[in-house]
Amino acid sequence: MGQIAPRELLQTGSSGLCLHSSFAPSRPHLRLAAAFRHALENSCPGEHKPPRRVVNAGHMHAISLGRGAKLFEADALAFDSGGSSVNVSLDNGREIEARYAVLATGYVMPEIVRPEIQHVTSSWAIATTPQPQNLWQDGVLIWEDSKDYHYARTTADGRIIFGGEDDSTIVEPEARDAAVPVKAKALAQKLAALWPRAALDIDCRWAGTFDTTDDGLPLIGAVPGAKNLFAAYGYGGNGITFSYLAAELISALIAGHRSPPLDDFAIDRPAPRKACVGNAMGASGYHFAAAIRWR
Repeated sequence: MGQIAPRELLQTGSSGLCLHSSFAPSRPHLRLAAAFRHALENSCPGEHKPPRRVVNAGHMHAISLGRGAKLFEADALAFDSGGSSVNVSLDNGREIEARYAVLATGYVMPEIVRPEIQHVTSSWAIATTPQPQNLWQDGVLIWEDSKDYHYARTTADGRIIFGGEDDSTIVEPEARDAAVPVKAKALAQKLAALWPRAALDIDCRWAGTFDTTDDGLPLIGAVPGAKNLFAAYGYGGNGITFSYLAAELISALIAGHRSPPLDDFAIDRPAPRKACVGNAMGASGYHFAAAIRWR
């Protein structure tokens, strides 16, 4: 499985990101790396501790309501930003009016947002029963060295979570979930090849869908042609850090300040040339391996 073998895993217990690649990052990716590092430092501190700024949805909901936010449970059907405010029409016949609106709806985009470089992919994962005696050194996070990579991580109670098998042709929820048994079997076989010590007693298996972009950079900023309407998409599996970046950048933009990364994250940016296609950590056609341990 790529360049990562059991012997090598025992040698990658150091902190930080270990890259093996001839990839020369572009200027946008270098700017992203700096912003990514800032977001990471603010959202993922402390080994084996919950991130300070990452809280569960219920907690965030309570904080937001305490600060005056209102929750409306309905589907948004249309957006009108032609006037001095943004009007959002709901499926219950009501309408929300606000000075600004931010679209952060996962991989499902309304018709008003039409990026050229976004696409949707499904991914699958399995979790074993606890087996702390079988884990590799320090339980570091592992990424396979390929574009459609597999990954492995461990949990506090000694489980192995192994995921991947990404497929952009299976995105409808029913078809995606129906593929779980077949994908889970394939994941178990690849886990066994990567780490023969692993006991393949699978406790959980699941699937999810996410969106990504051709250049690996998120879609954050103003919606083209729609005044006072902003969007945050294209996280590509990096939602904890990219969502933090989106909150910082969009709130600053609303306040009248513009940051250079917004040019790189523009919703309507063109597709990259083939030589530049990759992701925020590496590039298509270039091999890389990574091991991360949070301190």
